[in-house]
Amino acid sequence: MNKKVLTLCAGFLLGGGVLSSLSAAKLSTVANDGKYYKLELKAQTTNGTWSPKNDGYCIDLKVDEDGKNIFGIQQNPSNYWRVASAEEEGTYYLINIKGDTLVVADNNAFSVKEDLRGDGANYSQLGYPATPSNWVAYDKNGDNGFYKLVQQGNDLTSTIGAAFDAVTDTNNDALKNALLEALENKEVANLTMVYKDKPSEITEAIQTMVTAASSDADLKKKLSQVSALIAVKNGEKGNPDLVISLNGAVASADVTVVEVSISETGTVTVSMQSPYWGDFSSIQSDDDTFVMVAYGTAIRAKKDDNGNTVYEQATYDPSESNAAQYQWTFAPRETTPGKYVLSVKNNLGDWLVAEQSDGTDSWVKVNGIEVTKDGNGNFLYNGSKTPIYPKVVELQTSNNEYVIWNQGTWAFDTVTNPADGRAFGAAWVERAWMYAEDLLKRSAEYFTLDITYVHYDEKNNKIEDDLTGIFSGELTPVQPVNYGQGKTEYRLADPKATSFMLMNENNELLVLDTNSKTAWSAGNQIHAYQLIKVSTKAYETDQAKDRNYQAYFSFEHKVGADAATLTEIQNIYVGNHKIGCYLDKQTPTLAGQGNVGSLLEVVFELNPSTAVNPQAWLTSPSYYKVTVSNKRKDAQHYGKVLGQTENGSINFVAPTKTDIEKPEGQFAIEYVKEYTYKDNKGNDVVVPAHYKFTNRENQKTYELRAADLYTTGAPNVFAYRDYRYNLMDTLTIAPVTQYTSADGFRRIPTADLNANTYSVALNTIAGPLYVIENHNDKHRIGLDAEEATAWRIEQPTVKVMDVTGDLDHYAADTVSVLTPIRFWADNDWRTTQIDNPKGKYYAPNTELLIPTYILKNTATDEYMKGTNENEEAGNTYYLCDKDYAVRLALKEVGDSTVVLIPAFLDDMVYWNDNIKKTEGREYDDYAADLELIDYKIIGGTTADKGVLKAANRYEATSNDLFVIEATGARTYKLLNQDDKIAISLMENNDEVIYEDGEFANIDNEQAYDINPTLYVDTAYINRPGNYRYDYLLSVRPFRVDSIEECNNPNHEHPRTTFTKGDFLVVMRDSMDVETDKNVHNNKYAYNEQPRLAFVPGIHQNDTLYYTDAAGKVIDKEEVGNAKYSFAKFAFKMIDEANNEFVIETAYDYTPVKWVNGEPVEYEVSKGYLRWDNSFLVVTPNLDDAEHFTMEASELNATANESITAEGAVSVTATDGAVIIRGAEGKNVVIATILGKVVANETINSDNETIAVPAGIAVVSVDGESFKVVVK
Repeated sequence: MNKKVLTLCAGFLLGGGVLSSLSAAKLSTVANDGKYYKLELKAQTTNGTWSPKNDGYCIDLKVDEDGKNIFGIQQNPSNYWRVASAEEEGTYYLINIKGDTLVVADNNAFSVKEDLRGDGANYSQLGYPATPSNWVAYDKNGDNGFYKLVQQGNDLTSTIGAAFDAVTDTNNDALKNALLEALENKEVANLTMVYKDKPSEITEAIQTMVTAASSDADLKKKLSQVSALIAVKNGEKGNPDLVISLNGAVASADVTVVEVSISETGTVTVSMQSPYWGDFSSIQSDDDTFVMVAYGTAIRAKKDDNGNTVYEQATYDPSESNAAQYQWTFAPRETTPGKYVLSVKNNLGDWLVAEQSDGTDSWVKVNGIEVTKDGNGNFLYNGSKTPIYPKVVELQTSNNEYVIWNQGTWAFDTVTNPADGRAFGAAWVERAWMYAEDLLKRSAEYFTLDITYVHYDEKNNKIEDDLTGIFSGELTPVQPVNYGQGKTEYRLADPKATSFMLMNENNELLVLDTNSKTAWSAGNQIHAYQLIKVSTKAYETDQAKDRNYQAYFSFEHKVGADAATLTEIQNIYVGNHKIGCYLDKQTPTLAGQGNVGSLLEVVFELNPSTAVNPQAWLTSPSYYKVTVSNKRKDAQHYGKVLGQTENGSINFVAPTKTDIEKPEGQFAIEYVKEYTYKDNKGNDVVVPAHYKFTNRENQKTYELRAADLYTTGAPNVFAYRDYRYNLMDTLTIAPVTQYTSADGFRRIPTADLNANTYSVALNTIAGPLYVIENHNDKHRIGLDAEEATAWRIEQPTVKVMDVTGDLDHYAADTVSVLTPIRFWADNDWRTTQIDNPKGKYYAPNTELLIPTYILKNTATDEYMKGTNENEEAGNTYYLCDKDYAVRLALKEVGDSTVVLIPAFLDDMVYWNDNIKKTEGREYDDYAADLELIDYKIIGGTTADKGVLKAANRYEATSNDLFVIEATGARTYKLLNQDDKIAISLMENNDEVIYEDGEFANIDNEQAYDINPTLYVDTAYINRPGNYRYDYLLSVRPFRVDSIEECNNPNHEHPRTTFTKGDFLVVMRDSMDVETDKNVHNNKYAYNEQPRLAFVPGIHQNDTLYYTDAAGKVIDKEEVGNAKYSFAKFAFKMIDEANNEFVIETAYDYTPVKWVNGEPVEYEVSKGYLRWDNSFLVVTPNLDDAEHFTMEASELNATANESITAEGAVSVTATDGAVIIRGAEGKNVVIATILGKVVANETINSDNETIAVPAGIAVVSVDGESFKVVVK
């Protein structure tokens, strides 16, 4: 049924259906589908030849004279059949609507043959399973046109077979016909078996039966029969289905009729109801309305052009603008003093009157409802305070004449003969009222209203009079208002309130003044009451005395309209007084309905909703910061911002708790549409549309209902009403369009990390407390106001290996927090992406990349590690560890302080230098698992030294801010190429390192004639990321650094740079070789520690070539990298002010890669120079390292500037030349190191100076050669 059309009440037209024939359907295709079909004869055969049959004969059932069921075929069958599979495969039952099973020859199952020849190919022949050759036929000698079904060959003179088609009963005619038959015969058993849980079919059958009633008496008889069989209860509100229960009781005196009801959404429900004492609703006459129905359509009341009330019969549609015209109400009416009847009013507020046969107009009463008053003045309805009203109405006048609807004149008439009377249907309509929240949703805290009286002049020109009057301005629905001591106190109306006071922006109340002295009246007839504005004090005064002011308003809107978006209001009431236009001396005036007459209709228009349109708001890839900007201090979140709470969740917090200029106070906003999900009980749960705020730092979310966020007209300023608590906030939601991946966390440039050591101090009011390892018993880290540890800050890395297991690169441990932004663009919701730089919506800065750092104590080479797992929770602390370090993110707080937040993998793994991950998925998973944990480092107290502990990351504490400052001191000493240095013990500067024969040693410079000068050759200095400066130290160096000249200035001039000399080397290899030989007296070791010696070699570019005595290269080593080397030395500062350091070099090596069983790659460990019992050796322990100092040496590391040959010939290098003495008369050839001859002559002087390019020069005097370095 069309929900827009009001279906009828008892005695009025109900719809029927027409049987529709579908295309042919084989029985096997409709088996077990639960539907009913007529089985129509479509073909027959005699001796195997099939011929079509189209005369409409169908399988039917008939009861013979003996009361037995006879199955046969006839036209216009009353029986339809469903097909059900039998136990035996390929066989079927045929069952009619009443449950009778078709049987032939005492068997109730049939085999089906569907491969018939010729015209019968689409039909089904029914066979007898036990004897497949026997098939169903029919007996032509049937009685009265009913041809019996028989088995082929029985009682027949010839062989005849029948084929049938299944034709759908689309309109349930078979069911309704069977129901009618059952109703006529009171077949309770059949109803119980067949019609249970079929409310719609029962309703339609009753409709058909009611329509066919020949008279009122016949109608009541038929409905009485229905009443004896079926009891009907209404389903849930808005559900058109009925709940059916079966009842075999004898018909009562009351008559059961058809009831019509209309839900809030306009759905029409047909059910059965006693006219007086059935399933009544408890209602209030001034609130609930009904639609009055006659002859299947509704009656409406309206004003004609002359202002007269007229009635019309039309189709009720709750979605139409004139729907209110169809609404009627029940109300007690006083007929004579103290005497009342239950009467009806139209939507205009007029009582229904009817003209009696004597020509007089009479009030109208509802028959069967007696209205009285109790001693307290309360109305009683048939003796009960609860008003109960019928849903089928018999109306009578004062002369007990029956009111009827005249379809010809469209008027209410009366008749005196009860047989001519007609009852009216009362189709209940739940009136639609605006909730207070619906009005507040216009602009969050108020709404506005325009009221217009529309009429036409004598020339039919439209005139619109503005009657807004007291409703002008901003109106707010409020709850009871209190006034005291000159101050107004009120609160917003409950969100679901439909009756509420209205207050304007001046704190004035809107009221209807029901004082008869101020009303428009004539004697006791009051036409209209005034609408006025009063102060809260005046209202309170009135309520304490005369109570003339009515202040509770109700707004009625069209049924089915969306209250959140509609602008049209149908009616406004103050109490039970309807608001409309009163013509005061022909001047239109807004007023409230009096006790007589009716007001002219006006147009009420609400301001449209200012709810935020997400597609117009979220249009750019921006983050947002949220501030509560209310001026009123009683606002829910006054003075707060949206940020992280002390448990890490997101809510409104004090601005001191969250910095909205940093990621912790910035959010991606996503609009989420309404959706439904199933809870754990299978129930549907509806989640309304909302805005999801995702925190840019910790990914936690917060939600605001989309329907509760409103624009205010000011940029970025919104109104938000939390209807859970009926509270309102003004929010400034400002976009953040400039953001980077580095926001919120300190990044220390690599160059600064390499160049500096740092102090880390807890920031306190009393001054800094330096983080220092001062608990030597457990390497515990504490706090000290005076002493400060110099910390190296390093970036932890993971070794990323290629698929073969070789090192591919080092990757810094960085925490990634990706917060994509969803925004409206290109006519759809789009999401930023970081994977394709050339793709659309690419926004790499939506990924926070948070660098992590590790702290290393420069004094001990130990890392700051996390808490000691062996301690009880209350005693945990941070400590130093040789191998493991806690990764720390430096979260910025203010301009100079940071919070130290540890970063871990999911399994709480500390960083160590041995973490290796294969590139690809393994490393990607590792990087994705690295995250900031929910803890931070704070300063704690102990008896004297303080301690570092862990605390909740979001907890508000006063001891979590640290200051990290560069100390200005390098970790390693920086020297220059060609420096000449002398290294001595810190505790005794006369004890110096020198070349002691085959080895390097330490002796007293003053006691022995020692030249301690060492030549400095830079090995690994100015390289990216380097902070440990490595050097080669040598004696007798030859340094070549020359540029070859050529005569073409446009050519690149080749540069030659190398150093030849004897280099200081840790003799680890020799020590191990001697150890393997089981040499008891290993000269290369002392106390199992390798000694050092000077080994000849050449350093060129990044390689050190080892040579034998003849100058032949015998081995080589890469020294231009960050790895430890037995030939490289670094000076790790202990006290830069006193030039105190330890000397760092290599100690041991371990194979890490093999090829064909042979080691090809080693990992070299760190060591330190130590003077152990007069031996210079290398130790792996920093605690055993010797502390040294150094100074520049004025001596030469070698006598290479003056070489004396045999025969007193000497060659001396000077700037740009060589001086040759004692070579008079001898031939001299001078060449560069590359063999280019620059001089070839016979010396004629005892002191000859020959110009030579800078670099190493090879001088030959009569065939005797030697080298000098020319500067």
